[in-house]
Amino acid sequence: MLRQAEVREGMNLLEVGSGRGGACYTIKRKFTFASCTGLDYSQPAVDFCNKNFKLEGLTYVQGDAVALPFEDNSFDVVINVESSHAYTSFTGFLSEVKRVLKPGGHFMIADSRLAAEIEKFTEPLKESGMELRNLTEITPNVVKALTQDSERRSSLIEMHVPGWYKSYFREFAGTLGTNTFKDYESRRRIYMSAVLKK
Repeated sequence: MLRQAEVREGMNLLEVGSGRGGACYTIKRKFTFASCTGLDYSQPAVDFCNKNFKLEGLTYVQGDAVALPFEDNSFDVVINVESSHAYTSFTGFLSEVKRVLKPGGHFMIADSRLAAEIEKFTEPLKESGMELRNLTEITPNVVKALTQDSERRSSLIEMHVPGWYKSYFREFAGTLGTNTFKDYESRRRIYMSAVLKK
């Protein structure tokens, strides 16, 4: 997605829903952003990231996706992967993204919704007040990736997860045979990727 953002040296990036921090850390190492900020609702996740991912220009902060703790026009790029479905207001989140993006800035999002509710994802994007530059269904890609990585994920779960948690982690990881995997394979759940520009 970042290749579509016309990334230039010295830009500032925000990841909303940074979780355990790996994406922001990787982006800061591989691209020429002046700063990368990861925001997550979970303070323990933020503490973990600040302890384990130390790079100049990389920070993690606690905050709410529908009330971003940043000034207007603060970021050149905002990314969001696999967390928007959990927000209290998707339209409120998009409004906040538009507010903190600089003019000409890019917003990239990838997430899934039930097929019967996919318009609850696509329509707010179209009505966000930002230019929708790309909207692509990537469900087949997700199914392929889950298939190829299933054995590795299953092995890690077997090695590191206590017995009574294993089934929960398999669902979360989307390993072969789980309801999560079947939902994507049958397209009961649709995975989308979008790029917008302010």
